[in-house]
Amino acid sequence: MERTCKKCGETKPIEKFRHNKNCKYGRGYMCNKCRHKQYRPKEIRIRFEKYGISLDFYNEMFNSQQGRCQICNIHHSELKRRLAIDHNHETKKVRGLLCDSCNSILGYAKEDCTILINAIKYLQEYKT
Repeated sequence: MERTCKKCGETKPIEKFRHNKNCKYGRGYMCNKCRHKQYRPKEIRIRFEKYGISLDFYNEMFNSQQGRCQICNIHHSELKRRLAIDHNHETKKVRGLLCDSCNSILGYAKEDCTILINAIKYLQEYKT
């Protein structure tokens, strides 16, 4: 079975398309080659532009943190994705690099210290 890539227009074996159960034939609409070309470099470029920093600045932060999340201290080599750029949502100022889990914690807590302190008290109260 073959499929035509929506990006490059080439017809390729269905195995050259990423699995996607929501698409026809259970495969994506863009071949793996085009998918990687389109999303990977753009994703990295947009991340830095979004926060107004350069790759050099990211690397400086990364090196100063020794490649570790500033909250849980997990090393980047243990993660599937690179460290996220954490920033203050009001001032847009970049604070540091965090793993996705720690970055999500701050987001779910709405960056509210009271919520995080209450969560710590809660955990301490019910500690076994």
